[in-house]
This record gives sequence, structure tokens and C-alpha cells, in this order.
Amino acid sequence: MTLQEITAVVGGTVHDAPQGVTVTAPVVFDSRRVEAGGMFVALPGERVDGHDYAAQAIGVGAAAVLASRPVGVPAVVVEDVPTAYGRLARAVVDRLPQTTVIGVTESVGKTSTKDILAQVLPAWVETVANRASNNNELGLPYTVTRATADTRYLVLEMVRVALATWRI
Repeated sequence: MTLQEITAVVGGTVHDAPQGVTVTAPVVFDSRRVEAGGMFVALPGERVDGHDYAAQAIGVGAAAVLASRPVGVPAVVVEDVPTAYGRLARAVVDRLPQTTVIGVTESVGKTSTKDILAQVLPAWVETVANRASNNNELGLPYTVTRATADTRYLVLEMVRVALATWRI
């Protein structure tokens, strides 16, 4: 997606970016996991502020940053970063009409069920599933933005807060 398309989806504004910047890789919230062409999500934390890592993320190949303030590098600036991250992931799902989303919820057996599906389905078709227990309002968008047009099954383990946010 271009930054302009992302901006329209998340309700932000583009800062410090030339025309035509396109995000072609996953959108991540850990600067150590940035892939070339991806997007870094700058989250403020109790001890660390992701905005401090924006330039580093661009330096290792991120196309842009999703942030709550201008960071001096190509960025989409939004009011609420976690909400915008969820909106972006929803837009990714909506752009994958050939992908079936399998949502695994409730309190017992989510991870085991997701892990079984993630082991069996790839033998037949392209499948993306949560890594580890990335099943909350940040882990879910992280998983979804790894899906591509080739993905046929998107297996999402979800805790209630993520389910409420997504309304899948």
C-alpha cells in the first residue's frame, strides 16, 4: 500500500515522505524485526518510546513509520497508534478476497488449536498464523500484515480485547 492509501485507512497525515513511498513488507512494532520495505509502528512504552527508534528502522530498510508525532523520517502520523495499526490490518484483510480468516477464540485451547492448524494447512496452501502467542491488539495486526495475495488461510488466535477491536 502507498502511504497515501495507508493514510486514508488510518486517518493520519503523511510527514517527511516523498511521493510514491510504498509499504511492501510486514508492519512491525519491534524495530529489530523491520524488513526492507516494511513499516515500523512507533509505540510509546513505560520505559522505551518507539519514536526514538524511527530513524533506526528507516536505516535498516523500513519504508515508513506509523507514529503519533512527526519523527523526522517518512511517517504516517495518527492520533492513536494502536488503533491505527488495527485499522491498517483490517484493510489488509479486506484486500485479500481469496483469503479465508480462521479466528480461534475463547479461554481454553486457543494456542494448541492455532498451532495444529498452522502445522497442517501449509502442506496444501499458503497459510499465515500467529507466531507464538501474538494474539492481542498488537500481535493480531502484526500477524495480518504478513499475509500476501498468495495467502489462502489466515489463522488468528485472538484474546477478547483483539476480538472486540476486530469484529471479525
